[in-house]
Amino acid sequence: MSFQTKTLHLHTRHISVFNVSLKRPKSGGPDPRSETFVMARGVRITDDKGFKMSHLFRLAGASALALFAAAPAFAQETIRGQGATLPAGLYADWFNPGPNAAFSYSYNAALIRPSGGSIPANTGSGAGKASFENHMFNNNTWFPGGSGTPAQPLPSDVTTAQKEDIQFAGSDAILTTADLDTYNAARWGDPIQVPSVGTPVTLAFNKASLTLKKKGPTGLVDGDGKQVVGKILYLSRASYCGIFTGGISRWNDPLIVRDNGKAPSNQEIKVVVRSDSSGTTEIFSRHLDTVCDGSAAAGGFSFPSTNSTDPSQPTGKTTIAWSDLIPSGRLIPAAGSGGVSTAIANNAFAIGYVSPDYTDLIATPAAGAGSPAPSTANLQNQFDIDNGTFKNYKRSASWSNVDSAMRSMTPPAVTDSALVWGQKLAILDPVVNNPTQKNAYPIVGFTFLNFYTCYPNSKIAGVKSFAEYVFSKKSGAKARAGGFTPLSTSFRNAVNARLFATGTSPRGLSKGKISGYCSL
Repeated sequence: MSFQTKTLHLHTRHISVFNVSLKRPKSGGPDPRSETFVMARGVRITDDKGFKMSHLFRLAGASALALFAAAPAFAQETIRGQGATLPAGLYADWFNPGPNAAFSYSYNAALIRPSGGSIPANTGSGAGKASFENHMFNNNTWFPGGSGTPAQPLPSDVTTAQKEDIQFAGSDAILTTADLDTYNAARWGDPIQVPSVGTPVTLAFNKASLTLKKKGPTGLVDGDGKQVVGKILYLSRASYCGIFTGGISRWNDPLIVRDNGKAPSNQEIKVVVRSDSSGTTEIFSRHLDTVCDGSAAAGGFSFPSTNSTDPSQPTGKTTIAWSDLIPSGRLIPAAGSGGVSTAIANNAFAIGYVSPDYTDLIATPAAGAGSPAPSTANLQNQFDIDNGTFKNYKRSASWSNVDSAMRSMTPPAVTDSALVWGQKLAILDPVVNNPTQKNAYPIVGFTFLNFYTCYPNSKIAGVKSFAEYVFSKKSGAKARAGGFTPLSTSFRNAVNARLFATGTSPRGLSKGKISGYCSL
C-alpha cells in the first residue's frame, strides 16, 4: 500500500491523513475497526482534491461512528451512528473525510474517556436498534475488545455529554412492529429503514489446524483481478447443517470426508457463535431455518424452526439458544464480529459465522489477535443440489457470488413504511434465504441503515451528504473492496426516492420541526 502522509498536530495529539488504496494492509498495525474512540477539535483536513473541512470528530472504529460529512470549510458538524458490527470495516471506510483520504490505521490522539483507555463500540444490531429507537447512544452494554464479556454500564468517567444522541443506526436485523411500538414518531417523524449493501455470512474456520487436500477458488483476488486458487475447505449443505445443529461433532465425519476427499482432522469441531443480539445471526438462522429441513440434501439434520406467527417478523432470530444444539465443551460464544473472528483465529479446529471483512477475504489480521484472519469455506448451493453436484463446490463468499445470488431480487413497489424493505428482503422474497442461481453463494442478506425523518438544523446537511454518498455509485468500489455487494441501480433509485422524497407522504429527510408531525 502506498501513501503520502500529512501529520496534523494539536497540542500533544496527531492524526495522520494519507492517500490509500482500497485494499487493507495484509498484516501489521492495529485493525482499522479497533475499538478506540478518537477525539480532536478544530482539525482542518485537505485531501488531494483540495477539499477542506474542519470538524469535531470521533472515530469509533467498529460501529459507534462519527461521520465526516461533506460540509463547507470550517463548518462544525458531527453526526453519529451505532449498531451492526457486520459492515463495520466498510462503514469505517465510508466515513473518511474525503473520497481520496483516510485516517491512518495507527494514531495517537486524545481518547474520549477523560481518564484514558478506550470505549469499545461493538454493540451489534440489537443495541443499534435500541439506540435508534431511543435516539441515544446505547450505554447499557459494551464489550471490551475481543473479550466477548459484556460490561455494564459504561465506565463512570464517561460523562453524559459523551453519550450524545445518534443520527442513524446500522442493523442487519430488520425493524419489526415491536420496534416501532417503542419509537417516538411524534418527536422524530417516521422511521426510515433502507438497505445499504448485500453481504454474505461466511463460514470461517481456523485453517492452520486443518489439513486440506483439494484446491479451488478462495474468493481472494490478486493484483490483476484474478481469483486466487488455494487449498479449500468444502462443505456440502448436509455438512454445515450438521455442524450448526450439533449433529456433526468431529472433522472426520463421513460427510466432511466426502466433501474434501480426506478428513481435515480427527479432532472435535469447536463452534464459535454470537453471544450478543446480532443481525448476522438473524441472516444465518434464516438460511438454516430454510435449508436444514431434515431432507436428504440437509443430511437429515433439522434446524429448530424460528418461524413467527407475526408476518412482520423474520424467520431468523437475532439470538439463538445455541447451547440447546451444541454441547458446552464444543461451543465458544463471542460478542461482535471481531470477537467471533478472534475466537476462530485463536482456537484450533474452530468454525463460526462472520461477515467477510473479518476474514482473509479482505486480508486483514483477526480483530484483536496476532493470528491470521480465519479463512472461509466454499459451500454447496441450491443449484448444485438440483443438478446433483456434491463435490468440488466452487461457491466462495466473494462479492461477485453474492451479487449473483441477489441479481434476481427487486425492490419493493412501495417504500413508504419502515417495515417494507425488511419484509421484502428478509421474509417475502424466497430467493434471499436460499438463492438458486448457478454461482450464488448460499448464505446472503442485506445490512440496513435506519434514519429519522426529522433532524435538527445543525445535523440535516451532514445526514443528507452521508446518504447521497452511500447511495451513489461512488460508494461501490469500497463496498466491493470490503467483500460486500453494492446495491443495483434499481435498488439505489428506490432508496434515493424514499430518502429524498419532496412531498408529505412520505416525507424524505427533513430539516427542523414540522408542525403536527415532529417536535424534535
